[in-house]
Amino acid sequence: MKRNTRECVHLLMEGMQRHGPLRRDALAEACGLTPEETTRALKAARQMSVIDHIPYEPGTTALEIFYQLTGRQLPPARKSSRMPPAPDDRFQ
Repeated sequence: MKRNTRECVHLLMEGMQRHGPLRRDALAEACGLTPEETTRALKAARQMSVIDHIPYEPGTTALEIFYQLTGRQLPPARKSSRMPPAPDDRFQ
């Protein structure tokens, strides 16, 4: 199923609320997302400052980094700038 990024971020946040801080490999399983959706949702959530990594020591591998909720609210969805499709009968 193809889910949009915002829906994936919501699922990611709900999973983290239930399970607490998780490593990247456990996020997909805990949230019911595919690895691709998890990567996309994690990137978007970090850009929106709703999820961040727990501070870690230098030399820590990517698989050992835990992510947690920041406590900030998800910002409102932006309006789409796409043009609606033109009606089929416009040239008749």
